[in-house]
Amino acid sequence: MAYQTAPETAKWNEEKQLLRWALVPASIWACTMMIIAHADRMESTPGLWVGFAGLPGIVIGSGVFFLTRSNNAAYVGIFLGNWLFYFGLFKAAVLLKNRLTGSR
Repeated sequence: MAYQTAPETAKWNEEKQLLRWALVPASIWACTMMIIAHADRMESTPGLWVGFAGLPGIVIGSGVFFLTRSNNAAYVGIFLGNWLFYFGLFKAAVLLKNRLTGSR
C-alpha cells in the first residue's frame, strides 16, 4: 500500500477545497434557475439572463432533458455542468496565481 507524501497530501487538500468552493456557485445557480423557471418561466427576461449566465450547465442540462424528458434530471445536469465549469475556473485561477508568484 502506497502512502501519500506531505506535498501530495497538501495538493489533495487543495483540490478538495476547490471542489467545495465550486459547489457554492453551482448550487446557487441551479436553485436560482429552478425558482425562475417555476415562477416566471425561462422565456422571461430574468430566465433568459440566468440561462445565458449559466451556459455550461444549460448545455449539459438540455442534453440530459433531451435524453430523459425529466425536468429533475435536467436540473441535476445543470448543477453538474456548472460545478465542473466552476471547478475548472477555480483550478485555472490557482494555477495562474502559483505560476505568477513562482510557488510550487
